[in-house]
Amino acid sequence: MRFTDEYLTYAKEFTDCPDVFLTWGALLAISASLSRECHVQIGSWNIAPHLWIIVIGKSSSHKSTAISIVEDLIDLVDSNRAAPHEFSSEAIITSLSKSSNRLFIFDEAKGFFDMMSKTYNESLKSLFTTLYRKPTYTRETLKHGRLQITNAYIPMGMATTPEWLRASIQDAEQSAMSGFLARFLMVPYAGNGNKPMSKPPPHDPEKFSGLVSRLIGFTRIAHPFHYTPEADRFMDEWYHATTKRENESLPILGPFFEHMKNEAIHKLGVIFAVDRGEGEITLGAVKDAVLALSYIEDMLPSLVNDLTDNKWDRERRKIAHYIKNNPRCSRKELAAVVRVHGDVLTRHIMGLKADGIIEEIVEPTKGRPKVVYTPLDDNE
Repeated sequence: MRFTDEYLTYAKEFTDCPDVFLTWGALLAISASLSRECHVQIGSWNIAPHLWIIVIGKSSSHKSTAISIVEDLIDLVDSNRAAPHEFSSEAIITSLSKSSNRLFIFDEAKGFFDMMSKTYNESLKSLFTTLYRKPTYTRETLKHGRLQITNAYIPMGMATTPEWLRASIQDAEQSAMSGFLARFLMVPYAGNGNKPMSKPPPHDPEKFSGLVSRLIGFTRIAHPFHYTPEADRFMDEWYHATTKRENESLPILGPFFEHMKNEAIHKLGVIFAVDRGEGEITLGAVKDAVLALSYIEDMLPSLVNDLTDNKWDRERRKIAHYIKNNPRCSRKELAAVVRVHGDVLTRHIMGLKADGIIEEIVEPTKGRPKVVYTPLDDNE
């Protein structure tokens, strides 16, 4: 039996948490048991299979259960892998310099992001962003001198509500947090979970021990993964289909789709290969990865569309209206009026140009050419 199936069989006996949350919990557990040695090489970049996921559901969905099961399992696999729930920037660097393979679990994503926003933790985002892609990190500290992190591997799992997602997406549009947030796979669920349990039974310790044993076995896997030729062809077809879908989706989701097609697909390819007991990424593993990501692709746009309350459309109309009434205005003027993050303004301008609503004109000057925008018709 595959680990994901065994995990669901175990968990569904004592929780009515939705199957989709439990499935992603199982994938996170596999991810947390692996290491950076299990990478897949894409071009000159070695992509490690450490997942960052946020499961999104209303308060009654028992979403935190899916995450807490993973932490309980990994604690028994290797007690050094579970990171503390509260930490400072220097403390986590010190910890990772001693043990670079750490699982970060938060019952509520809000707690993690609130901690990231503290003044004394201002370098945390940069640290995590760096370690997400690169295996090494060096920092000079006052207390411990020079600290170096090598072979960093930092899977993360969190849970949150749609309301938090709404506020975070709106905040991210205005800040540099957008690129960081997009590294997380957002796993939404709009239903009520499995059949409610009035009196959940205790978990089965024998089945739990079996899962721990499976995960301990996964920790011994220490080799790079490669695509089989047929898996590579299938992945390439999916990549181009997703690019088309990305271009047709809400612009605000662009960074999330970009991450899925360029990074997450490869991470999941490795994880599903391990789940299937395979030493390479086969066609079956890629199809499993695509199926998992397709769920997010299908669910996230409608969720975000509902949550953002047409904020994107309001910004777009405001930009078009300003250009209509102020022909030959500059990007600096637009940024001052609309007050959005630079990347968001760029996507708005590109969309308005593509729809034939505005025109970009480059005017020669004595110095650098000046770029201005002017309306093409009466559309707003």
